[in-house]
Amino acid sequence: MNKVKKKKSLVGRFGFLVLFMIIGFFGGYYGINIIDQLGFVPQNLNLPIWQVILFLVIAYVLYLFQIIIHESGHYVFGRLTGYTFVSFRVGSLMLVRDNGRIKLKRFSVPGTLGQCLLAPPNVKGESFPYLLYNLGGVIGNMISSLLSFILLFLLPEHPWISIILVTNSVIGVFIALVNGIPLKLGVPNDGMNIYLLRDKHARIAFWLQLHINGLLAKGERLRDMPKEWFELPPNANLSNTLVSTIPFFRCEYFMDKMEFEKVKSECQFIMKNIPDLLSIYKMELFCHLLFLEIIGDCQMDKIREIYTKELKQYINATKKYISRRRLLYVYELLVNQDRDKADKQLVAFEKVAKNYPVASEVEREREILKVIHLEHRKDQVRCNM
Repeated sequence: MNKVKKKKSLVGRFGFLVLFMIIGFFGGYYGINIIDQLGFVPQNLNLPIWQVILFLVIAYVLYLFQIIIHESGHYVFGRLTGYTFVSFRVGSLMLVRDNGRIKLKRFSVPGTLGQCLLAPPNVKGESFPYLLYNLGGVIGNMISSLLSFILLFLLPEHPWISIILVTNSVIGVFIALVNGIPLKLGVPNDGMNIYLLRDKHARIAFWLQLHINGLLAKGERLRDMPKEWFELPPNANLSNTLVSTIPFFRCEYFMDKMEFEKVKSECQFIMKNIPDLLSIYKMELFCHLLFLEIIGDCQMDKIREIYTKELKQYINATKKYISRRRLLYVYELLVNQDRDKADKQLVAFEKVAKNYPVASEVEREREILKVIHLEHRKDQVRCNM
């Protein structure tokens, strides 16, 4: 099974590389031809270093611009179909609705450069509008590329204006294709979401996911939501990535209720029954299992088995997650038995909490820390070496 998964992963990465090369080839060919027709291809290609650096800076800025355009497309077409604003992120900068006000926070998600989260219209089930919301980013990028192409021929000829417009057009098409063609690049892209949403259970799960995220942004807790939301429908296709978010949310639901044995059971169920589990979900489940082992039996052989090199890398990449600081705190306190390092993790916890976009999650983590502190004082828990 693992060999099959690795083979699929390699095929996916190879396919993405081929797509990147094809787009790069045609984009470069198209761009050079247009600039050549405008008379800006020098006979001597030994360009000054400042021009090369300037072009790279322009390309980087335009790439960020197209990310903003992409996420804005999701926002515009989502709003047009009845969605409401939750958050808007580019890089680590994030606008989030907090108690009715829009606030600027800092947060990043590994494998994503941006994200626009909207709460869906109150039409639960398979009939809610999802197509334009998912396609909005691709449409935005294509419109931007088309406008750049048109302006290229309307504006007075100028070398750097031509370069900017051509580069913007090529990058826009690239981002549109990378997001529009169904792919799993760490997480499903927009095109893959649309493909997966052919399943009615996936549409219900997708609505629930967006709806729950909207409620969390308003300060509601998972533990206070109806338990039936986290139940799998009969004959649900767990190989569908969107459907598999339901048991993952159920795991988080029990964590919020601090029913740790049920969290462990859910983690094991997901890993056993969901084929092709997304790497990001798998790593989150391992984080839960590591935490539960530390505050439970705390057997060092099991901790070493869970705490692999891959998990260490993931934990390091997600240090801005509030739950990750809680995990690192208990690891230093109970596994390494280093009070100074544990205290430093508490300081880092407070620093992350200050800018964390989901206040209800911070509240949950504080409650879990209180339970850990009480148990630690009462039993003086130490790991068995």
